[in-house]
Amino acid sequence: MKKTLLTDCDGVLLNWLSGVPAFLEDQGQDSSHLKARLEGNQFVPIEELFVADDTDGALARLGAYHSSDHLKSLPVMEPGSEASLKRLSDEYEIIVVTSFSEDPIAQQNRADNLELRYGDSISDLVCLAPFADKTEALRKLARSRDAYIWLDDQIKHVYHGHNAGIPSYQFSYGMACGQNTGEVPELASWAEVEEIMALTDSMRRQARSRGF
Repeated sequence: MKKTLLTDCDGVLLNWLSGVPAFLEDQGQDSSHLKARLEGNQFVPIEELFVADDTDGALARLGAYHSSDHLKSLPVMEPGSEASLKRLSDEYEIIVVTSFSEDPIAQQNRADNLELRYGDSISDLVCLAPFADKTEALRKLARSRDAYIWLDDQIKHVYHGHNAGIPSYQFSYGMACGQNTGEVPELASWAEVEEIMALTDSMRRQARSRGF
């Protein structure tokens, strides 16, 4: 069974928020009110984010954003994460599980973006509907893989990994004070992810040597 690292994408690998202002400007919308809101990794209501009067309008713009060219070249969330992912991929299968889109064009944009930033470090990409619960997808992966950890920046999705029986952590890089509440274990950088993977490996080797 393969040793596997399971991770979310937006806010962990890619800076999803960074492309929104340019997208809005392409749509003829003013994005100046967002500049201060898009520093680091913040959670902004989609109605505010996409300058929409209601949730349906915001969801329509969300879908258009995901299928636009802006989603092909988002920057990495944490500078230097490319090297961490490359090192980890030498030993672990890295699978991305993202509540992103079921649209084929959007999914191809996501795959292209991950390849652009991380090369061949990503083993597989699982795209779910926007805001979807990830529990069942993670549970299926946990049955077929040796899942070391699950990473997500949103606490509710961290619990999805926990409910699937996977050691789960909030990835808190770039979060303002108070957004990472401490109610779940946190990893603040990809360097810390590398450390916890190495520690898990060491503990498993020790357990095997003792016959457990």
